[in-house]
Amino acid sequence: SQSQSTTFAHSLDMMLPTMLLVGALATAAAGDTLYATTFGQASNLVVLDPVTGVTTVIGSTGHMVNGLAHDPVSGNLYATTSRNSDSFPSCLLTLDKVTGAGTLVGCPNVGTILNPTAANDGTLYAWTESGDDLVILNKADGSGQVISVPIYTYTHTFAVDNNGVLHLYMASEHYIIDGVTGVATLQPNWPASWTHHGSFRSTTNDVWAIVGRPCCSGNGPSLIVALTATGEGRDVVLADRRLHTLAWEKLTASPTASPTTS
Repeated sequence: SQSQSTTFAHSLDMMLPTMLLVGALATAAAGDTLYATTFGQASNLVVLDPVTGVTTVIGSTGHMVNGLAHDPVSGNLYATTSRNSDSFPSCLLTLDKVTGAGTLVGCPNVGTILNPTAANDGTLYAWTESGDDLVILNKADGSGQVISVPIYTYTHTFAVDNNGVLHLYMASEHYIIDGVTGVATLQPNWPASWTHHGSFRSTTNDVWAIVGRPCCSGNGPSLIVALTATGEGRDVVLADRRLHTLAWEKLTASPTASPTTS
């Protein structure tokens, strides 16, 4: 059945052009902003309403963005660029939250880089698809330290939760990644699938991610989902179907319960 209590599952091959909003989602409070970027060589930085799915354009980043993260320590909004970007491919940027403009920090030189995510202590992680490994990024010069992870990855969400735990969601697999050793521990009973470029919300510690890819699925992603620890989802229809990345503004409040516990 399709009730709120049922297990959530989506597939890229079974996306609907429109979907109902399931459950009540609170309007973003001050300091609880959901940023996103659009797909393309000059990706726009936007603010996304988590209830209506409506976007407000901030401005062009000037680069092809493939990952977005908010750092609660510096307050900076970081972005990684696609290997196909006309300018600074596979590099780290900061984005101006007023104009959207991207400024080069540096290039990690670890191959294809994406999905940056910042912990509450300011550690900036990312993922490299060149070796399917964890990367710790230096926020001063953009250099990267690779930590080997013994799994193969494809379309995925990689994000750190409010307690500093690194999660990788890939189709029906959910791993916890050790940020020091790279050990990947498969978590049981994860039914959700095919989400990418997700981000944990500070106020709830659930992960929000995009369903569908603008590069490969014609009409682009149809919705974002907020996933709980059990994989149950709440859907938000996207008004702009060109969205490619998400990043919740991270608050410095005390950590909440880990989403891997029940």
